[in-house]
Amino acid sequence: MVKRGKTTNGKSTDIFENREGTKNLEKAGRFLVNKGVVLVKEGRNEDAMAVFDDVVSRLGYREEIVLLEWVAKALVNKSVVLGKEDRNKDAMTVCDNVVFRFGNHQEDVLIEPVARALIYKGALLGKEGRNHEETAVYDDLVSRFGDCKEGVLLEWVAKALVNKGALLGRQDRNKDAITVYDDVISRFGDREEDVLLEQVAKALVNKGVVLVKEGRNEDAMAVFDDVIFRFGDREEVVLIEQVGKALVNKGVVLGKESRNKDAMAVYDDVVSRLGNREEIVLIERVAQALVNKGVVLENAGRNKEAITVYNDVISRFGNRDEIVLLEWIAEALLNKGTLLRSQDRNKDAMAVYDDVISRLGDREEIVLLDRLTMALADKAVVQNKMGEAGGKHQEHHTASAR
Repeated sequence: MVKRGKTTNGKSTDIFENREGTKNLEKAGRFLVNKGVVLVKEGRNEDAMAVFDDVVSRLGYREEIVLLEWVAKALVNKSVVLGKEDRNKDAMTVCDNVVFRFGNHQEDVLIEPVARALIYKGALLGKEGRNHEETAVYDDLVSRFGDCKEGVLLEWVAKALVNKGALLGRQDRNKDAITVYDDVISRFGDREEDVLLEQVAKALVNKGVVLVKEGRNEDAMAVFDDVIFRFGDREEVVLIEQVGKALVNKGVVLGKESRNKDAMAVYDDVVSRLGNREEIVLIERVAQALVNKGVVLENAGRNKEAITVYNDVISRFGNRDEIVLLEWIAEALLNKGTLLRSQDRNKDAMAVYDDVISRLGDREEIVLLDRLTMALADKAVVQNKMGEAGGKHQEHHTASAR
């Protein structure tokens, strides 16, 4: 039972005590849901779920919409906490409970939690590789709310479609994925709401990536250019991030076509646009662009300049410890090590590999362990060349799209 405050005689007071009026119950429901959210941020997941359960227990039998709103929000938040605890089955059961309780309501404050529950259930099914069921959930959401012309539900329809497109792309159902992305662009491309434009931008970038998979490079670059044209002057981080992705992916395509000068110009554009930003999602794009530029310089035989670019990556981000940046720092170091070895600068190469090992030796993330393994293998090659040990070299310098 959740308690709040004390009476004058020192006894705890139930937050719902003497609050049978709808207005007071609404305030109590809001307070408790917000308290649960704070507890989640503090990592107190079990306490948070107890709070959410108390809201449902106290208000779940009521009929007033202003009270059921907080029941629905409590349930959705509980499902998210369960997902964080990897209790996916329990989380999906709660999502189903939200849809069952409120799926036939027409009020926005109840319909939105239904949409959120469906989106989250889809994500949980995706984590478990239950692709067919995940698709069905997104289709259910679009079927329920796809005819809406205004309101908050449009955001969830757009997200469901983008998620479905991404799922189809992972299944190599490229034509179907493109059709879904085109649907997003058709439905929401002329809207002005930031949350909808974010999904349009994602749909365009994802469509471009699928077109690259299909070998339709020129069509893909046209789509990436469309992203830059539509959103290149926007200031919202979520849109700037997609512009950065479009530019990086365009650079990768140009590099594949051996249009090295054009590719480097695109990567320089990324650094120019985002190089002074502090948001991690934008810093990551800068790191990726620089590493990819180094690869292009390598492919053009401009190894000295490539090393300079890799040093720039290390100089800019070497003190960061976020996984997404450590990945690119390690990539820059590994590529630099390969170039040093090609110049018979074995001691310098050894120092580079030791740097990677020092940075990543205590990390457990798979993507970082892969790069640690590369560093160890390449170090063994250098040791062998120096007469100390044996090993096998692994190639790893390839421009990366995301």
